[in-house]
Amino acid sequence: METEANRRLTGYTIRIPMLRIRLWNASVEVRGASLVQDANPDPPMVHMERFVTALDWRALLHRRVVADLTFDRPTAFLNLRQVRTEAASDVPLKDRGWQQALEALAFDLKINRLRVLEGDVTYVDQGSFKPLHVSHVNLNAENIRNIASQEQVYPSPIRLEAVVFDAGSVWLDGRADFLAEPHVGVQAALRLDQVALDYFKPITNRYNLAVRNGSLSLAGNVEYAPTITRLVLERALVEGVALEYLHRPQTAEAEKARAQQTADAAKQAANTSSTELRIERLDVRQSTFGFTNQAATPSYQLQLTDTNLSVEHLGNQGQTGPAVARLSGQIMGRGETRLTATLQRRAGSADMDVTAQIEDADLVPIERPHPRVRRIRDHGGRVLRVLGAASQRWRHHGLRQTVVSRCRGRQRRRGGRREGLPAAALRGSRRDRREGLEEPPPR
Repeated sequence: METEANRRLTGYTIRIPMLRIRLWNASVEVRGASLVQDANPDPPMVHMERFVTALDWRALLHRRVVADLTFDRPTAFLNLRQVRTEAASDVPLKDRGWQQALEALAFDLKINRLRVLEGDVTYVDQGSFKPLHVSHVNLNAENIRNIASQEQVYPSPIRLEAVVFDAGSVWLDGRADFLAEPHVGVQAALRLDQVALDYFKPITNRYNLAVRNGSLSLAGNVEYAPTITRLVLERALVEGVALEYLHRPQTAEAEKARAQQTADAAKQAANTSSTELRIERLDVRQSTFGFTNQAATPSYQLQLTDTNLSVEHLGNQGQTGPAVARLSGQIMGRGETRLTATLQRRAGSADMDVTAQIEDADLVPIERPHPRVRRIRDHGGRVLRVLGAASQRWRHHGLRQTVVSRCRGRQRRRGGRREGLPAAALRGSRRDRREGLEEPPPR
Protein backbone atom coordinates (compact mmCIF):
# COMPACT_ATOMS: atom_id res chain seq x y z
CA MET A 1 0.00 0.00 0.00
CA GLU A 2 2.71 2.49 1.00
CA THR A 3 4.98 1.65 -1.93
CA GLU A 4 2.22 1.91 -4.50
CA ALA A 5 0.84 5.19 -3.12
CA ASN A 6 4.32 6.77 -3.11
CA ARG A 7 4.97 5.59 -6.65
CA ARG A 8 1.99 7.64 -7.77
CA LEU A 9 2.86 10.77 -5.75
CA THR A 10 5.29 13.51 -6.82
CA GLY A 11 7.11 15.63 -4.24
CA TYR A 12 5.37 14.03 -1.26
CA THR A 13 5.77 10.79 0.65
CA ILE A 14 3.30 8.71 2.66
CA ARG A 15 4.69 6.89 5.68
CA ILE A 16 2.80 3.94 7.17
CA PRO A 17 4.51 2.65 10.34
CA MET A 18 1.84 0.13 11.39
CA LEU A 19 -0.76 -1.83 9.48
CA ARG A 20 -3.22 -4.44 10.67
CA ILE A 21 -5.15 -6.82 8.43
CA ARG A 22 -8.42 -8.06 9.87
CA LEU A 23 -9.69 -11.05 7.95
CA TRP A 24 -12.92 -11.37 9.90
CA ASN A 25 -14.30 -8.15 8.42
CA ALA A 26 -11.99 -7.84 5.39
CA SER A 27 -10.47 -4.54 6.46
CA VAL A 28 -7.04 -2.95 6.74
CA GLU A 29 -6.37 -0.58 9.64
CA VAL A 30 -3.46 1.87 9.51
CA ARG A 31 -2.32 3.84 12.58
CA GLY A 32 0.09 6.75 12.83
CA ALA A 33 0.42 7.35 9.10
CA SER A 34 1.77 10.68 7.87
CA LEU A 35 2.22 12.69 4.69
CA VAL A 36 5.41 14.74 4.35
CA GLN A 37 6.65 17.23 1.81
CA ASP A 38 9.94 15.89 0.49
CA ALA A 39 11.59 19.33 0.50
CA ASN A 40 10.45 20.08 4.09
CA PRO A 41 9.81 16.75 5.84
CA ASP A 42 9.64 18.23 9.33
CA PRO A 43 6.97 18.74 10.49
CA PRO A 44 4.70 16.35 8.55
CA MET A 45 1.93 18.10 6.64
CA VAL A 46 -0.69 15.49 7.55
CA HIS A 47 -0.86 13.07 10.45
CA MET A 48 -3.52 10.36 10.40
CA GLU A 49 -4.27 8.93 13.79
CA ARG A 50 -6.16 6.10 12.15
CA PHE A 51 -7.58 5.23 8.78
CA VAL A 52 -9.41 2.09 7.70
CA THR A 53 -10.02 0.57 4.29
CA ALA A 54 -12.80 -2.02 4.44
CA LEU A 55 -14.93 -4.01 2.02
CA ASP A 56 -18.60 -3.11 2.04
CA TRP A 57 -20.33 -6.40 2.80
CA ARG A 58 -23.76 -5.10 1.90
CA ALA A 59 -22.55 -4.31 -1.61
CA LEU A 60 -21.25 -7.88 -1.98
CA LEU A 61 -24.85 -9.10 -1.74
CA HIS A 62 -25.45 -7.17 -4.97
CA ARG A 63 -22.28 -8.60 -6.55
CA ARG A 64 -20.40 -5.33 -6.19
CA VAL A 65 -16.87 -5.20 -4.76
CA VAL A 66 -16.42 -1.74 -3.25
CA ALA A 67 -14.51 -0.22 -0.35
CA ASP A 68 -15.23 2.19 2.46
CA LEU A 69 -12.38 4.56 3.42
CA THR A 70 -12.46 6.28 6.83
CA PHE A 71 -9.95 8.84 8.15
CA ASP A 72 -10.32 9.20 11.92
CA ARG A 73 -9.05 12.43 13.56
CA PRO A 74 -6.58 13.47 10.83
CA THR A 75 -4.62 16.68 11.43
CA ALA A 76 -3.13 18.85 8.70
CA PHE A 77 -0.39 21.38 9.44
CA LEU A 78 1.00 23.91 6.96
CA ASN A 79 3.52 26.69 7.43
CA LEU A 80 4.81 29.47 5.21
CA ARG A 81 7.95 27.59 4.22
CA GLN A 82 5.96 24.63 2.91
CA VAL A 83 3.56 26.89 1.01
CA ARG A 84 6.41 28.80 -0.63
CA THR A 85 8.13 25.56 -1.64
CA GLU A 86 4.94 24.36 -3.29
CA ALA A 87 4.43 27.70 -5.05
CA ALA A 88 8.00 27.66 -6.43
CA SER A 89 7.73 24.10 -7.75
CA ASP A 90 7.59 23.40 -11.49
CA VAL A 91 4.90 20.74 -10.86
CA PRO A 92 1.44 22.23 -10.13
CA LEU A 93 -0.23 21.01 -6.95
CA LYS A 94 -3.08 19.50 -8.95
CA ASP A 95 -0.60 17.34 -10.91
CA ARG A 96 0.98 15.69 -7.87
CA GLY A 97 -1.02 12.45 -8.22
CA TRP A 98 -3.44 12.86 -5.30
CA GLN A 99 -6.30 11.00 -6.95
CA GLN A 100 -4.07 8.11 -7.94
CA ALA A 101 -2.65 7.85 -4.41
CA LEU A 102 -6.19 7.78 -2.98
CA GLU A 103 -6.99 4.89 -5.30
CA ALA A 104 -3.91 3.05 -4.05
CA LEU A 105 -5.10 3.39 -0.44
CA ALA A 106 -8.34 1.70 -1.54
CA PHE A 107 -6.47 -1.07 -3.42
CA ASP A 108 -7.85 0.38 -6.69
CA LEU A 109 -11.38 -0.62 -5.71
CA LYS A 110 -14.34 1.63 -6.29
CA ILE A 111 -14.76 3.68 -3.10
CA ASN A 112 -18.35 3.46 -1.97
CA ARG A 113 -17.89 5.94 0.86
CA LEU A 114 -15.15 8.32 2.01
CA ARG A 115 -15.39 9.79 5.51
CA VAL A 116 -13.30 12.24 7.49
CA LEU A 117 -14.17 12.33 11.19
CA GLU A 118 -13.21 15.26 13.46
CA GLY A 119 -10.41 16.52 11.26
CA ASP A 120 -8.23 19.52 12.12
CA VAL A 121 -6.38 21.97 9.82
CA THR A 122 -3.83 24.61 10.95
CA TYR A 123 -1.82 27.15 8.97
CA VAL A 124 1.01 29.00 10.75
CA ASP A 125 2.62 32.08 9.21
CA GLN A 126 5.70 34.04 10.23
CA GLY A 127 5.56 36.47 13.13
CA SER A 128 3.16 36.66 16.04
CA PHE A 129 -0.04 36.27 14.02
CA LYS A 130 -2.75 33.93 15.20
CA PRO A 131 -2.74 30.62 13.29
CA LEU A 132 -5.55 29.93 10.84
CA HIS A 133 -7.39 27.06 12.47
CA VAL A 134 -10.27 24.97 11.13
CA SER A 135 -11.52 22.28 13.51
CA HIS A 136 -14.21 19.59 13.78
CA VAL A 137 -13.96 18.90 10.05
CA ASN A 138 -16.50 16.24 9.10
CA LEU A 139 -16.73 15.10 5.50
CA ASN A 140 -18.93 12.42 3.97
CA ALA A 141 -18.73 11.46 0.28
CA GLU A 142 -20.26 8.47 -1.46
CA ASN A 143 -20.12 6.67 -4.80
CA ILE A 144 -16.53 7.67 -5.61
CA ARG A 145 -16.04 5.93 -8.93
CA ASN A 146 -12.82 4.42 -10.18
CA ILE A 147 -13.74 5.27 -13.78
CA ALA A 148 -13.76 8.67 -15.44
CA SER A 149 -17.03 10.64 -15.66
CA GLN A 150 -18.18 12.99 -18.39
CA GLU A 151 -17.47 16.69 -18.02
CA GLN A 152 -19.61 18.43 -15.39
CA VAL A 153 -21.02 15.13 -14.18
CA TYR A 154 -20.64 14.76 -10.43
CA PRO A 155 -21.42 11.20 -9.26
CA SER A 156 -20.52 11.54 -5.58
CA PRO A 157 -22.82 13.13 -3.01
CA ILE A 158 -20.71 15.19 -0.63
CA ARG A 159 -21.33 17.01 2.63
CA LEU A 160 -18.81 19.03 4.66
CA GLU A 161 -19.12 20.81 8.00
CA ALA A 162 -16.39 22.53 10.04
CA VAL A 163 -15.70 25.18 12.67
CA VAL A 164 -13.64 28.10 11.30
CA PHE A 165 -11.40 30.15 13.61
CA ASP A 166 -13.17 28.96 16.77
CA ALA A 167 -16.39 30.97 16.29
CA GLY A 168 -17.31 30.76 12.59
CA SER A 169 -18.60 27.84 10.57
CA VAL A 170 -18.57 26.49 7.02
CA TRP A 171 -21.14 24.20 5.44
CA LEU A 172 -21.07 22.65 1.97
CA ASP A 173 -23.62 20.26 0.46
CA GLY A 174 -23.58 19.01 -3.11
CA ARG A 175 -21.86 16.56 -5.43
CA ALA A 176 -18.28 15.93 -6.53
CA ASP A 177 -16.13 14.07 -9.03
CA PHE A 178 -13.08 13.05 -7.01
CA LEU A 179 -11.34 11.38 -9.92
CA ALA A 180 -11.67 14.20 -12.43
CA GLU A 181 -8.41 15.22 -14.09
CA PRO A 182 -6.33 17.21 -13.43
CA HIS A 183 -8.19 18.06 -10.18
CA VAL A 184 -11.35 17.26 -8.24
CA GLY A 185 -14.63 18.71 -9.56
CA VAL A 186 -17.27 20.04 -7.13
CA GLN A 187 -20.77 21.49 -7.52
CA ALA A 188 -22.39 22.45 -4.22
CA ALA A 189 -24.30 24.90 -2.08
CA LEU A 190 -21.96 26.85 0.19
CA ARG A 191 -22.51 28.79 3.41
CA LEU A 192 -20.12 30.66 5.72
CA ASP A 193 -21.28 32.15 9.02
CA GLN A 194 -19.44 34.69 11.18
CA VAL A 195 -15.93 33.94 9.91
CA ALA A 196 -13.48 36.33 11.62
CA LEU A 197 -11.50 38.38 9.11
CA ASP A 198 -8.56 39.55 11.20
CA TYR A 199 -7.15 36.00 11.14
CA PHE A 200 -6.11 36.78 7.55
CA LYS A 201 -3.66 39.50 8.63
CA PRO A 202 -0.52 37.52 7.75
CA ILE A 203 -1.83 37.10 4.20
CA THR A 204 -3.29 40.57 3.59
CA ASN A 205 -0.26 42.34 5.07
CA ARG A 206 1.83 41.08 2.17
CA TYR A 207 -0.44 43.05 -0.14
CA ASN A 208 -0.19 46.29 1.89
CA LEU A 209 -3.68 45.76 3.28
CA ALA A 210 -4.18 45.89 7.05
CA VAL A 211 -7.28 44.14 8.44
CA ARG A 212 -8.74 44.59 11.90
CA ASN A 213 -11.82 42.95 13.36
CA GLY A 214 -14.84 42.18 11.22
CA SER A 215 -16.68 39.04 10.17
CA LEU A 216 -17.87 37.51 6.90
CA SER A 217 -21.06 35.57 6.22
CA LEU A 218 -22.22 34.38 2.81
CA ALA A 219 -24.49 31.90 1.05
CA GLY A 220 -24.47 30.76 -2.54
CA ASN A 221 -23.41 28.08 -4.99
CA VAL A 222 -20.01 27.05 -6.27
CA GLU A 223 -18.91 24.91 -9.19
CA TYR A 224 -15.22 24.20 -9.59
CA ALA A 225 -14.14 21.71 -12.25
CA PRO A 226 -11.36 21.38 -14.83
CA THR A 227 -13.47 23.09 -17.51
CA ILE A 228 -15.55 25.60 -15.54
CA THR A 229 -15.39 27.90 -12.51
CA ARG A 230 -18.62 29.38 -11.11
CA LEU A 231 -19.21 31.26 -7.87
CA VAL A 232 -22.68 32.73 -7.48
CA LEU A 233 -23.39 34.31 -4.09
CA GLU A 234 -27.00 35.03 -3.23
CA ARG A 235 -25.87 37.17 -0.32
CA ALA A 236 -22.65 38.26 1.35
CA LEU A 237 -22.38 40.27 4.55
CA VAL A 238 -19.30 41.97 6.04
CA GLU A 239 -19.73 43.54 9.47
CA GLY A 240 -17.47 45.76 11.56
CA VAL A 241 -14.27 45.43 9.54
CA ALA A 242 -11.48 48.04 9.40
CA LEU A 243 -9.44 47.96 6.18
CA GLU A 244 -6.49 50.24 5.48
CA TYR A 245 -4.32 50.26 2.39
CA LEU A 246 -0.72 51.37 3.04
CA HIS A 247 1.20 52.84 0.13
CA ARG A 248 4.91 52.66 0.95
CA PRO A 249 7.89 53.87 -1.10
CA GLN A 250 9.72 50.57 -0.62
CA THR A 251 6.80 48.58 -2.06
CA ALA A 252 5.72 51.00 -4.80
CA GLU A 253 7.02 48.86 -7.68
CA ALA A 254 5.48 45.70 -6.26
CA GLU A 255 2.17 47.51 -5.79
CA LYS A 256 2.22 48.65 -9.40
CA ALA A 257 2.94 45.11 -10.60
CA ARG A 258 0.11 43.69 -8.45
CA ALA A 259 -2.31 46.29 -9.82
CA GLN A 260 -1.39 45.29 -13.37
CA GLN A 261 -1.78 41.59 -12.57
CA THR A 262 -5.18 42.26 -11.02
CA ALA A 263 -6.30 44.23 -14.06
CA ASP A 264 -5.12 41.48 -16.40
CA ALA A 265 -6.89 38.81 -14.35
CA ALA A 266 -10.13 40.84 -14.30
CA LYS A 267 -9.94 41.33 -18.06
CA GLN A 268 -9.33 37.64 -18.64
CA ALA A 269 -12.25 36.66 -16.38
CA ALA A 270 -14.55 39.11 -18.18
CA ASN A 271 -13.69 37.58 -21.55
CA THR A 272 -13.94 33.92 -20.48
CA SER A 273 -17.30 32.18 -20.73
CA SER A 274 -16.06 29.30 -18.57
CA THR A 275 -15.61 31.63 -15.57
CA GLU A 276 -18.64 33.15 -13.87
CA LEU A 277 -18.34 35.27 -10.73
CA ARG A 278 -21.51 36.93 -9.46
CA ILE A 279 -22.79 38.49 -6.24
CA GLU A 280 -26.52 39.13 -6.13
CA ARG A 281 -26.24 41.25 -2.99
CA LEU A 282 -23.28 42.39 -0.90
CA ASP A 283 -23.74 44.39 2.30
CA VAL A 284 -20.96 46.04 4.29
CA ARG A 285 -22.11 47.43 7.64
CA GLN A 286 -20.50 49.74 10.18
CA SER A 287 -17.02 49.43 8.73
CA THR A 288 -13.99 51.68 8.23
CA PHE A 289 -11.88 52.12 5.10
CA GLY A 290 -8.60 53.99 5.00
CA PHE A 291 -5.72 54.91 2.72
CA THR A 292 -2.32 55.97 4.03
CA ASN A 293 0.32 57.37 1.69
CA GLN A 294 3.71 56.96 3.32
CA ALA A 295 5.46 57.72 0.06
CA ALA A 296 4.42 61.39 0.22
CA THR A 297 6.37 64.01 2.18
CA PRO A 298 4.86 64.46 4.63
CA SER A 299 2.61 61.41 4.66
CA TYR A 300 -1.16 61.73 4.84
CA GLN A 301 -4.22 59.60 5.50
CA LEU A 302 -7.74 59.40 4.10
CA GLN A 303 -10.43 57.64 6.12
CA LEU A 304 -14.10 56.79 5.67
CA THR A 305 -15.80 55.71 8.91
CA ASP A 306 -19.28 54.42 9.80
CA THR A 307 -19.45 53.03 6.30
CA ASN A 308 -22.51 51.20 5.00
CA LEU A 309 -22.31 49.81 1.49
CA SER A 310 -24.73 47.73 -0.58
CA VAL A 311 -23.95 46.28 -3.99
CA GLU A 312 -26.43 44.39 -6.17
CA HIS A 313 -26.02 42.27 -9.30
CA LEU A 314 -22.24 42.50 -9.49
CA GLY A 315 -20.62 40.02 -11.86
CA ASN A 316 -18.09 39.46 -14.61
CA GLN A 317 -20.73 38.61 -17.21
CA GLY A 318 -23.11 41.20 -18.62
CA GLN A 319 -26.30 39.14 -18.76
CA THR A 320 -27.48 40.04 -15.25
CA GLY A 321 -28.07 43.73 -16.00
CA PRO A 322 -26.40 46.74 -14.41
CA ALA A 323 -24.69 46.54 -11.03
CA VAL A 324 -25.83 49.13 -8.48
CA ALA A 325 -23.81 50.34 -5.48
CA ARG A 326 -24.94 52.65 -2.67
CA LEU A 327 -22.53 53.96 -0.06
CA SER A 328 -22.82 56.20 2.98
CA GLY A 329 -20.27 57.15 5.61
CA GLN A 330 -18.24 59.88 7.31
CA ILE A 331 -15.14 61.08 5.49
CA MET A 332 -12.37 62.22 7.83
CA GLY A 333 -14.64 61.63 10.81
CA ARG A 334 -17.31 64.24 10.06
CA GLY A 335 -18.01 64.79 6.36
CA GLU A 336 -21.36 63.23 5.51
CA THR A 337 -20.68 61.19 2.36
CA ARG A 338 -23.19 59.56 0.03
CA LEU A 339 -22.49 57.85 -3.28
CA THR A 340 -24.57 55.95 -5.81
CA ALA A 341 -23.01 54.18 -8.79
CA THR A 342 -24.44 52.13 -11.64
CA LEU A 343 -22.15 49.98 -13.79
CA GLN A 344 -23.28 48.46 -17.08
CA ARG A 345 -20.88 46.07 -18.79
CA ARG A 346 -20.56 46.28 -22.56
CA ALA A 347 -18.36 44.56 -25.10
CA GLY A 348 -14.83 45.72 -24.42
CA SER A 349 -15.86 48.51 -22.06
CA ALA A 350 -18.17 49.55 -19.25
CA ASP A 351 -20.50 52.51 -18.71
CA MET A 352 -20.67 53.98 -15.24
CA ASP A 353 -23.00 56.58 -13.74
CA VAL A 354 -21.79 58.07 -10.46
CA THR A 355 -23.52 60.49 -8.12
CA ALA A 356 -21.53 61.61 -5.07
CA GLN A 357 -22.19 64.12 -2.31
CA ILE A 358 -19.88 65.22 0.51
CA GLU A 359 -20.96 67.75 3.11
CA ASP A 360 -18.98 69.55 5.82
CA ALA A 361 -15.82 67.53 5.27
CA ASP A 362 -12.76 68.59 7.25
CA LEU A 363 -10.08 68.20 4.58
CA VAL A 364 -7.55 70.51 6.20
CA PRO A 365 -5.44 67.55 7.46
CA ILE A 366 -5.16 66.43 3.83
CA GLU A 367 -4.71 69.76 2.11
CA ARG A 368 -2.08 71.31 4.33
CA PRO A 369 0.67 68.66 4.18
CA HIS A 370 0.13 67.76 0.56
CA PRO A 371 1.93 70.04 -1.93
CA ARG A 372 0.24 68.73 -5.08
CA VAL A 373 -3.13 70.43 -4.85
CA ARG A 374 -5.11 71.06 -8.01
CA ARG A 375 -8.18 73.12 -8.77
CA ILE A 376 -11.35 72.01 -10.47
CA ARG A 377 -13.80 74.66 -11.64
CA ASP A 378 -17.54 74.14 -11.64
CA HIS A 379 -19.94 75.64 -14.18
CA GLY A 380 -20.12 78.89 -12.16
CA GLY A 381 -16.37 79.40 -12.30
CA ARG A 382 -15.78 78.95 -8.60
CA VAL A 383 -12.70 77.07 -7.46
CA LEU A 384 -12.60 74.01 -5.23
CA ARG A 385 -9.17 73.01 -3.99
CA VAL A 386 -8.89 69.25 -3.79
CA LEU A 387 -6.18 66.66 -3.46
CA GLY A 388 -4.37 66.09 -6.72
CA ALA A 389 -5.33 62.43 -6.80
CA ALA A 390 -8.99 63.43 -6.95
CA SER A 391 -8.51 64.84 -10.45
CA GLN A 392 -6.69 61.82 -11.82
CA ARG A 393 -7.84 60.89 -15.30
CA TRP A 394 -10.58 58.31 -15.79
CA ARG A 395 -9.14 55.39 -17.72
CA HIS A 396 -12.27 53.31 -18.34
CA HIS A 397 -13.40 53.60 -21.94
CA GLY A 398 -16.99 54.72 -22.18
CA LEU A 399 -17.21 56.07 -18.64
CA ARG A 400 -20.22 58.26 -17.97
CA GLN A 401 -19.66 60.72 -15.15
CA THR A 402 -22.29 62.36 -13.01
CA VAL A 403 -20.43 63.84 -10.08
CA VAL A 404 -22.41 65.98 -7.66
CA SER A 405 -20.53 67.31 -4.65
CA ARG A 406 -21.30 69.84 -2.00
CA CYS A 407 -17.91 69.87 -0.38
CA ARG A 408 -17.78 72.47 2.37
CA GLY A 409 -14.31 73.01 3.69
CA ARG A 410 -13.76 74.09 7.23
CA GLN A 411 -11.91 77.39 7.35
CA ARG A 412 -9.70 78.08 10.30
CA ARG A 413 -7.65 81.09 11.28
CA ARG A 414 -4.03 80.49 12.07
CA GLY A 415 -1.55 83.32 12.44
CA GLY A 416 -3.95 85.89 10.98
CA ARG A 417 -4.78 83.88 7.85
CA ARG A 418 -7.47 81.41 6.93
CA GLU A 419 -6.75 77.77 6.20
CA GLY A 420 -8.95 75.13 4.74
CA LEU A 421 -11.28 74.80 1.80
CA PRO A 422 -13.60 77.57 0.64
CA ALA A 423 -17.30 76.74 0.48
CA ALA A 424 -17.76 75.58 -3.09
CA ALA A 425 -19.72 73.22 -5.28
CA LEU A 426 -18.61 70.87 -7.97
CA ARG A 427 -21.22 69.59 -10.33
CA GLY A 428 -20.88 67.91 -13.66
CA SER A 429 -22.81 65.56 -15.90
CA ARG A 430 -21.51 64.44 -19.23
CA ARG A 431 -20.81 61.48 -21.43
CA ASP A 432 -17.03 61.40 -21.61
CA ARG A 433 -15.56 58.98 -24.09
CA ARG A 434 -12.25 60.72 -24.08
CA GLU A 435 -9.55 59.44 -21.82
CA GLY A 436 -9.38 61.93 -19.04
CA LEU A 437 -10.82 65.07 -17.51
CA GLU A 438 -9.83 68.50 -18.69
CA GLU A 439 -7.18 69.97 -16.48
CA PRO A 440 -7.91 73.52 -15.28
CA PRO A 441 -5.47 76.29 -16.13
CA PRO A 442 -2.91 77.02 -13.44
CA ARG A 443 -3.75 79.74 -10.98
